[in-house]
Amino acid sequence: MMGSWGWPGHLLVLVGAAPTFSRYEEYLVKSVLRVLFVFVVIFTTFAPAQAAIEVTFIKPGDYSDSAVRGGPFGSGSFGVVNAIREHLMELGNQNLTLKEGLRIEVLDIDLAGRYEWWRFPFDKRVMRESSSPVIEVRYFYYVSGKKVDEGEERITDVNYLKNTGKGEDGEILKYEKRMLDRWFRDRFVNHKSAKN
Repeated sequence: MMGSWGWPGHLLVLVGAAPTFSRYEEYLVKSVLRVLFVFVVIFTTFAPAQAAIEVTFIKPGDYSDSAVRGGPFGSGSFGVVNAIREHLMELGNQNLTLKEGLRIEVLDIDLAGRYEWWRFPFDKRVMRESSSPVIEVRYFYYVSGKKVDEGEERITDVNYLKNTGKGEDGEILKYEKRMLDRWFRDRFVNHKSAKN
């Protein structure tokens, strides 16, 4: 025969110790859960659906530009990589349909301009025609889950100093973003219009 501290006793203690709610507390908990459920339904119903786009950076520590590698005059890769990722994601969400998918692997980045150590301040990039921006990518393009195109491209803009746009003064990576805008439009938007 088990004593008072055998497992039946423990079971009774646990059952007896279960928390009890007053009718008001039970009503309050149910009301909060109902409100949360309504918020979840509204969010999932009216939140804008976005195309599937993924952007990854392959070995950014080996990229050509010291601003991305974090060289002597570079500020590290975080800011540049994040800005380019966000811009490509924005282009995808603005231009691709829900049935389209895109995976972009960034293989190399060489930003517009160069650091010239003999000029002061030393951390200021000097823009010249010979130092155009270059971004190398590998992409995989899908429609309805099926891969329909892939490739590697060296994206550049040799006329970046002439191809200026309105409202770009002071914008971070303005030359690179404008270059990516044109590439994305030509590669994934205009070709669809030509086929239709």
